[in-house]
Amino acid sequence: MGLGTALRRAGYLLRPRDIFAQPTPARMAKAMQPLAMQRQPARAVQHGPLDGLPILHAFGEQGDINRLFAHGVFLRVPARWRPANCATR
Repeated sequence: MGLGTALRRAGYLLRPRDIFAQPTPARMAKAMQPLAMQRQPARAVQHGPLDGLPILHAFGEQGDINRLFAHGVFLRVPARWRPANCATR
């Protein structure tokens, strides 16, 4: 099963049944299929101050955030980011 995993990581598909049905490396190579590569959507780079995340605005519309369930998420920001770049309410 490790062979199938290693091939998937390299971009190929070889099903377990093919591994057992094709007992030689040459026959396995013929049974391999390239995986369809899925294109990642382009990321939009945004510039400017952060004015609170949408979830914080939604909590604000529903009432006090301290009385509601809040789920935190880490936000990856550029290394040069400083707290002064963030707008406060």
